[in-house]
Amino acid sequence: MKTQTLFALAIAGAIIVFCGCAEIQPDPSRSKRLNQTEIELLFQTERAAEFLSSGTRVAVTYFPDRRQECDWGFGNDKGTYRINNDEFCSTWTWLRKGAESCSKIYKIGENEFEFRSSDGVVHAIMRLK
Repeated sequence: MKTQTLFALAIAGAIIVFCGCAEIQPDPSRSKRLNQTEIELLFQTERAAEFLSSGTRVAVTYFPDRRQECDWGFGNDKGTYRINNDEFCSTWTWLRKGAESCSKIYKIGENEFEFRSSDGVVHAIMRLK
Protein backbone atom coordinates (compact mmCIF):
# COMPACT_ATOMS: atom_id res chain seq x y z
CA MET A 1 0.00 0.00 0.00
CA LYS A 2 2.82 2.40 0.88
CA THR A 3 4.53 1.77 -2.49
CA GLN A 4 1.29 2.34 -4.35
CA THR A 5 0.63 5.54 -2.40
CA LEU A 6 4.13 6.89 -3.07
CA PHE A 7 3.89 6.02 -6.75
CA ALA A 8 0.43 7.58 -6.94
CA LEU A 9 1.76 10.79 -5.41
CA ALA A 10 4.62 10.81 -7.91
CA ILE A 11 2.22 10.30 -10.80
CA ALA A 12 -0.13 12.95 -9.44
CA GLY A 13 2.74 15.39 -9.48
CA ALA A 14 3.65 14.44 -13.02
CA ILE A 15 0.22 14.15 -14.56
CA ILE A 16 -0.32 16.89 -17.04
CA VAL A 17 -4.01 16.13 -17.18
CA PHE A 18 -5.53 19.42 -16.08
CA CYS A 19 -2.74 20.22 -13.68
CA GLY A 20 -1.11 23.07 -15.54
CA CYS A 21 2.34 21.85 -14.55
CA ALA A 22 3.86 21.79 -18.00
CA GLU A 23 3.67 24.14 -20.91
CA ILE A 24 3.08 22.85 -24.39
CA GLN A 25 3.01 25.60 -26.94
CA PRO A 26 -0.32 25.61 -28.78
CA ASP A 27 -0.46 25.91 -32.55
CA PRO A 28 -3.46 28.17 -33.18
CA SER A 29 -3.36 27.51 -36.93
CA ARG A 30 -4.39 23.88 -36.47
CA SER A 31 -7.00 24.22 -33.74
CA LYS A 32 -10.62 25.24 -33.27
CA ARG A 33 -11.97 26.25 -29.88
CA LEU A 34 -15.13 24.40 -28.88
CA ASN A 35 -18.10 26.37 -27.59
CA GLN A 36 -20.54 25.37 -24.83
CA THR A 37 -22.79 23.35 -27.15
CA GLU A 38 -19.88 21.55 -28.82
CA ILE A 39 -18.37 20.59 -25.45
CA GLU A 40 -21.74 19.33 -24.23
CA LEU A 41 -22.12 17.24 -27.41
CA LEU A 42 -18.60 15.84 -26.99
CA PHE A 43 -19.42 14.53 -23.51
CA GLN A 44 -23.09 13.58 -23.98
CA THR A 45 -22.16 9.90 -24.26
CA GLU A 46 -19.60 7.82 -22.40
CA ARG A 47 -16.11 8.71 -23.65
CA ALA A 48 -12.91 6.75 -23.23
CA ALA A 49 -9.84 8.88 -23.69
CA GLU A 50 -6.10 8.58 -23.32
CA PHE A 51 -3.57 11.13 -22.17
CA LEU A 52 0.21 10.68 -22.34
CA SER A 53 2.09 12.26 -19.46
CA SER A 54 5.83 11.93 -18.89
CA GLY A 55 5.83 8.58 -20.66
CA THR A 56 2.86 7.31 -18.64
CA ARG A 57 -0.42 6.58 -20.37
CA VAL A 58 -3.42 7.77 -18.41
CA ALA A 59 -6.82 6.35 -19.34
CA VAL A 60 -9.79 8.54 -18.50
CA THR A 61 -13.45 7.65 -18.88
CA TYR A 62 -16.06 10.40 -18.90
CA PHE A 63 -19.71 9.55 -18.21
CA PRO A 64 -22.79 11.53 -19.28
CA ASP A 65 -23.86 11.94 -15.62
CA ARG A 66 -20.71 14.09 -15.16
CA ARG A 67 -18.58 11.45 -13.43
CA GLN A 68 -15.00 10.77 -14.51
CA GLU A 69 -12.49 8.05 -13.69
CA CYS A 70 -8.80 7.86 -14.46
CA ASP A 71 -6.31 5.01 -14.29
CA TRP A 72 -2.57 5.07 -14.96
CA GLY A 73 -1.86 1.38 -14.29
CA PHE A 74 -0.54 1.78 -10.76
CA GLY A 75 -3.31 3.93 -9.37
CA ASN A 76 -6.58 5.60 -10.12
CA ASP A 77 -8.89 8.40 -9.10
CA LYS A 78 -12.52 9.39 -9.50
CA GLY A 79 -14.16 12.74 -9.76
CA THR A 80 -16.72 14.89 -11.48
CA TYR A 81 -16.77 17.43 -14.27
CA ARG A 82 -19.01 20.24 -15.38
CA ILE A 83 -19.28 22.37 -18.49
CA ASN A 84 -19.64 26.07 -17.75
CA ASN A 85 -19.15 29.24 -19.82
CA ASP A 86 -17.49 27.38 -22.73
CA GLU A 87 -15.06 25.63 -20.35
CA PHE A 88 -14.59 22.07 -19.11
CA CYS A 89 -14.12 22.05 -15.34
CA SER A 90 -12.99 18.94 -13.45
CA THR A 91 -12.52 17.95 -9.84
CA TRP A 92 -10.78 14.75 -8.71
CA THR A 93 -10.99 13.10 -5.31
CA TRP A 94 -7.29 13.58 -4.55
CA LEU A 95 -5.51 14.75 -7.72
CA ARG A 96 -4.85 18.48 -7.35
CA LYS A 97 -5.96 17.95 -3.73
CA GLY A 98 -9.57 18.04 -4.92
CA ALA A 99 -9.32 21.54 -6.36
CA GLU A 100 -11.35 22.30 -9.47
CA SER A 101 -9.54 23.15 -12.69
CA CYS A 102 -11.21 24.67 -15.75
CA SER A 103 -9.92 24.54 -19.31
CA LYS A 104 -10.91 25.66 -22.74
CA ILE A 105 -11.03 22.78 -25.24
CA TYR A 106 -9.60 23.01 -28.75
CA LYS A 107 -10.10 20.41 -31.44
CA ILE A 108 -6.72 19.74 -33.08
CA GLY A 109 -7.47 16.54 -34.99
CA GLU A 110 -10.22 14.05 -35.78
CA ASN A 111 -10.15 12.55 -32.26
CA GLU A 112 -7.62 14.82 -30.59
CA PHE A 113 -8.26 17.77 -28.28
CA GLU A 114 -6.13 20.23 -26.32
CA PHE A 115 -7.12 21.41 -22.87
CA ARG A 116 -5.83 24.97 -22.32
CA SER A 117 -5.90 27.27 -19.33
CA SER A 118 -7.41 30.75 -19.57
CA ASP A 119 -3.94 32.13 -20.40
CA GLY A 120 -3.52 29.68 -23.31
CA VAL A 121 -1.15 27.18 -21.70
CA VAL A 122 -1.85 23.63 -22.89
CA HIS A 123 -2.44 21.36 -19.89
CA ALA A 124 -3.10 18.15 -21.75
CA ILE A 125 -3.81 16.54 -25.08
CA MET A 126 -6.73 14.12 -25.07
CA ARG A 127 -7.07 11.37 -27.65
CA LEU A 128 -10.43 9.65 -27.85
CA LYS A 129 -10.25 5.86 -28.07
